[in-house]
Amino acid sequence: MSTVSSTSSAGSGRPAIGGRDLRRAARTAGSCTLLFVIIADPLALLAGTLVTLGVGRALWSSNFVLEALVLVLCYFTFPVGVVLALAVLRFLFARGPLPAGTYPLNSPAARLWLRKAALASLPRRSFFRNAVTGYSFLGRLFLRAMGSTVGRRVLLGVDTTVADPAMTTIGDGALIGDGAFVSAHLIDRDRLTMAPVTIGRRATIGALAFVGPGTQVGDDAVVATGAVVARHTRISNREIWGGVPARKIGEIEVGAAETFHSA
Repeated sequence: MSTVSSTSSAGSGRPAIGGRDLRRAARTAGSCTLLFVIIADPLALLAGTLVTLGVGRALWSSNFVLEALVLVLCYFTFPVGVVLALAVLRFLFARGPLPAGTYPLNSPAARLWLRKAALASLPRRSFFRNAVTGYSFLGRLFLRAMGSTVGRRVLLGVDTTVADPAMTTIGDGALIGDGAFVSAHLIDRDRLTMAPVTIGRRATIGALAFVGPGTQVGDDAVVATGAVVARHTRISNREIWGGVPARKIGEIEVGAAETFHSA
């Protein structure tokens, strides 16, 4: 089995790959996304249809209420089918851990990341995006299906984006607000940098905030609304960070944090 070694983007002495490979990587990501959409949507629709028809057959009657309930069930079974279909596609096409480091865009590590990123982006392009990514147990189920470590009682807001679930860990009781974006990767010209992101227990990521690769958010810490946390930032327990770029603006007292989360 071949191994992939980390490559520094500076001082390597190797010729630059150039914009051609960046465009090729973008086309590859688009092709992977289209392919997975073509495969995942029919699988999810088939699963949802089978469940709905099975329940409908069991409850079939002239009762309008029961028939309406069967139709409502279809709305919930399709998103579940999407998550299951994506889990199958990940097992078939995007298995294996993502190695942290900096890599050329034409490297095996970058190609694996492209496949994983294409799968993770599919719910955001779906009509049922908020059923999978919003305030729903399906959001946590989806992240786990994509390889993320997600604790208990985690809340994900509407339009929340975890771009790299396989490199993201979210602790118990954490809250990620509406429109927040958590990314474990960065593309700088012809190089892809990947670094795991950790969000601690009971941490809060405010609405529309951005958390960059390699960031560690401590337990009970708060990232304020609209903050931009630069890559490789370490936020200690109970610290409050805000601004662009984000910096420490306060700290939560131990007793206050315990009182808030026990309420």
